[in-house]
Amino acid sequence: MASQQRFCFIRWQVDPVTGEPTHPDCELVGKEITGKVLVFPTGWATTGGGAMLLDSIKHGTAPIAFVNRETEAQYVACAILAELLYGKKFPIVDRLEIDPLKEIKTGDYIVVDGDKGLVEVM
Repeated sequence: MASQQRFCFIRWQVDPVTGEPTHPDCELVGKEITGKVLVFPTGWATTGGGAMLLDSIKHGTAPIAFVNRETEAQYVACAILAELLYGKKFPIVDRLEIDPLKEIKTGDYIVVDGDKGLVEVM
């Protein structure tokens, strides 16, 4: 799932039960992001947004990975906490040699290896 917008769980009012952004200004409004790789330029991380991401990871309604041009530190902290607290990995890959928003489109099948920092479009 690709978006040209900065992404924030609070700002876009992501429903923690359905995993859908509900704010009308979000280009992903009404689209389920649960279980998908979410590709977006950078985050709009706030303390509340980070808490919502962590809660979504805990309850299985979060995307399965983030691919960004540059990741917000708040989201990295959430990924670390999700593994420490819940034993759930949340891969985040950023600063790729290519621009992920030019190479990855909604509907592409993507493999993300957060440990190696690799993203492969199948």
